[in-house]
Amino acid sequence: MFFCNAGSDDVLTSGTKPETLFNNFNFLIMSLSKEQTQTNNEVINAILAYTNKQREEATAHVEEQKMVMDAEAFFGENGGIMERGEFLNYLTSLGESEVLGFQQFLADISNSRKLTIPFFTRTGKSGSRYYWISQNTKTISRGYKVVWCEGIDKLIEAFQFGIYKFDLSLKALFTEATKQSEEAA
Repeated sequence: MFFCNAGSDDVLTSGTKPETLFNNFNFLIMSLSKEQTQTNNEVINAILAYTNKQREEATAHVEEQKMVMDAEAFFGENGGIMERGEFLNYLTSLGESEVLGFQQFLADISNSRKLTIPFFTRTGKSGSRYYWISQNTKTISRGYKVVWCEGIDKLIEAFQFGIYKFDLSLKALFTEATKQSEEAA
């Protein structure tokens, strides 16, 4: 019975110690495994790179196709979030901290920040309903109150489902709302 040493061209006889045969066999298996592993890793990395490229292209295409929700579209006749009068009534019902919370929400959705928005509203001491919206990352942990109205529900839904690219600010919304109401008067 003859064995070939994987590390040399020597021929081993049946008198070779079993430990030597085992070590030589392991060396052969490990050298094949390293080459196979390297080849497998190269193939896997190529597949992952291709998949990531496809995902990025698809995401970019979807983002390009999204409609922009700006102040004009917010009050749009076809599928807008709120009517102008309803928005102005909403704003005038808010206190200073509530306006700041709404302003922060508009900034966050316009910057596509990852937010935690609960499914249900809370009820304040005064009986008003609101959402407590928070953002928690490694460097930021903050929250703010956004007072509820039907339009806020629509806005949150549109944000959560990624329906639009948002370009909203409180100043632009207020300007658009008052501009149209002044023209009507």
